Amino acid sequence: MELSDMLAQAAQKGARLGNLGPMCSDCAFKPQPDINGYSEAVHNAAGALVMGGVFHCHTPQYADTGAVCKGFLYAQQYFDHLDKQAYDEKETADAQRSTDGTGGSA
Repeated sequence: MELSDMLAQAAQKGARLGNLGPMCSDCAFKPQPDINGYSEAVHNAAGALVMGGVFHCHTPQYADTGAVCKGFLYAQQYFDHLDKQAYDEKETADAQRSTDGTGGSA
């Protein structure tokens, strides 16, 4: 699976979690191969997700529009949801171990 496909899937799943507005027609986070051909923009977007940065919309000529990319926000929303889910599961497991006597400090 290509990086652009993974970002597009994350944006789609994030959009199901809450509406942040429409993605632009040529968003790097859309699952359209001709649009996602902006490999530099896609890699920059992935870097911003991983490093906690912000990714702005780009024109087809790669000019920064200054507006935060909605696809980026959707993907970020999805990954934040996954992080919260993992944290909640760990907290639940820790609480269960604590109540059933299998946890504790050494």
